[in-house]
Amino acid sequence: MINFKNAGKTALLVFLTGLISVSGIFYSCRGTQTSKQNDQEPSKINPIDSTKVEPKSDSSANNTSTDTSKSDQNGKPTPDNSKNDLKLSDVKQNRTYDDIARLIAGLKPDSGSGLDSLESFDAWKKHSVYFNANWSNIKKRRLAPMNQWGKTELADINSSGKDIFYPFSGADFMSVFSLFPNAKTYTMLALERPGALPNAGKMNEEQFSGYLNAVKTSLIDIFMRSFFVTRNMQKDLMKQNVNGTLPLISIFMVRTGCKILNIERVKVDKLGKIVNIPEDSANSVLNRGVRITFTPSKNSSDVRILYYFSLDLVDETFSKNKGMLTYLKGMGSVNSYIKSASYLLHFGNFSLIRNIILANSDHVLQDDSGISYAFYKKDIWDVKLYGSYEKPIAQFKHQVQKDLRDAYKDSVNVKALPFITGYHWGTKNPNLQLAVKKTHNNKN
Repeated sequence: MINFKNAGKTALLVFLTGLISVSGIFYSCRGTQTSKQNDQEPSKINPIDSTKVEPKSDSSANNTSTDTSKSDQNGKPTPDNSKNDLKLSDVKQNRTYDDIARLIAGLKPDSGSGLDSLESFDAWKKHSVYFNANWSNIKKRRLAPMNQWGKTELADINSSGKDIFYPFSGADFMSVFSLFPNAKTYTMLALERPGALPNAGKMNEEQFSGYLNAVKTSLIDIFMRSFFVTRNMQKDLMKQNVNGTLPLISIFMVRTGCKILNIERVKVDKLGKIVNIPEDSANSVLNRGVRITFTPSKNSSDVRILYYFSLDLVDETFSKNKGMLTYLKGMGSVNSYIKSASYLLHFGNFSLIRNIILANSDHVLQDDSGISYAFYKKDIWDVKLYGSYEKPIAQFKHQVQKDLRDAYKDSVNVKALPFITGYHWGTKNPNLQLAVKKTHNNKN
């Protein structure tokens, strides 16, 4: 673990961390699900929880389902989780989550937080300076150009406000929100556990300083590259401090200007319904996750929802997960985003999640590590190309897509990509493809 207390060594250690990662295997934080090419079993996480501020279930229904289902023609419950018509008055707010998220993101909480003593610690003041500098750099180089690009190239998607599906997401809220800021509901899936926010109000200066250092360590990869490296992420999130994706998602939310209204612990049950679960639910709960209710800015009354679920998407495991299969198939029409996904969707043992994406999506925005170009049949999809196609980095050298490479060579309509994304952050030659379902075009 990098020791950020010694500022003089930080730059060297960050460089060495990046160098080691480059020489190793570049999996994104999308989980350690493996392809048959590697002939390995999917990795499993058995984390140990520490005392944290856990997401709270609705006090009136700690273990009851939310009203997100309907019945089919035979009267059998089916999920209808895509609708979000919440009003601000409908939401039971708990400011604690926003206060803590702002504090660990290096931002002062709003007055009345009760966390003033932590802001006076030298460790937090240094953390705030560090975070402000790094975030300013990311915003300028990556997030602002992404947002501006999205206003033009994703105008149809963003004007619809349709829900966004982000499989293999890890904690990467900042990218999906920058590209798709108008979605009412975001559904993110990855292998990493949700975890919990720290109980910052009970920390002394030494404990709080240790937590802030752990936050910095967890964010090195995405600050440097635009994606998390799975093996680094798993190591960092197994620790007693930043113990899951929730702290990082929360940091990205407040840093992108959002306000967290409430966080609840949920799961998808056997019927494919989202249900609240107790705060102390075991880590072994299938499809455990969180529901974050938020607004896109501090003074907005526009209520948004983010769901994050922890699960394994490799077919062998996913095929037995009937509840999640039912939930995802019942999402209805969505727009999907896939980035730095370790080329897993190229392989036969990720066919279930691939088919769900292709069936449910009106649009799919992805880089070449997403669904193989060959799966976008020309009679169903129109594909727009951005950036430039380079062969995959060495760790994925066998995943060259000749048809995609040829499409980039032959197309006179390939457009520039004004920001760095994905595995080619080092070469500065990223690529994105926007697949548009023809039935969607016909509707317009």
